[in-house]
Amino acid sequence: MRLVAVGCLILVAAVALVGAQESRKPASARSFSDYNILLQRNIFSAKRRAPVVGTRSTGPVSTAPTIETVTLVGVVLRDTGNIAIFASALSSESGSRNPGESVAGFRIDEIRTTSITMTRDEKKLEWTVGGILRRIDGGDWYLPEAPGAASDITADPAAEAAILKRMRARRAQEASNE
Repeated sequence: MRLVAVGCLILVAAVALVGAQESRKPASARSFSDYNILLQRNIFSAKRRAPVVGTRSTGPVSTAPTIETVTLVGVVLRDTGNIAIFASALSSESGSRNPGESVAGFRIDEIRTTSITMTRDEKKLEWTVGGILRRIDGGDWYLPEAPGAASDITADPAAEAAILKRMRARRAQEASNE
């Protein structure tokens, strides 16, 4: 019985010794597959989550549309010619442009203090400073109309007169309380 216990102890020690030698391989002897776990589970990501096992999507995968934007940040007025300044996540569309150059497929015709005029395929486009040119999934570039723009306002003279009357009454009341 004692002999069996000593034999088991020797066997355990031998297995532990072989395992310790295997794990102590120098880094140069390891292959890329030894580090593949880092690619499968990015341990450095702050957004890492535990892997979900056994879930399978049954329907088509829908992806959100890719929206690219270019903003007309401002205009630099110079004696030698005006420059338009653009900002975009697309490096090809960011930077400054002179009249005659192009941005987002449009040729810049004129740069004024508050806007630029551009053309593409005989279509003229007026782009005001601060405006955003957009395209969805690589489609055509367009200028979305800003809410509250002049074309969206329908003037009602009776409503305007009522608002003006209330404002004047409130101002008169404030003046009498002072």
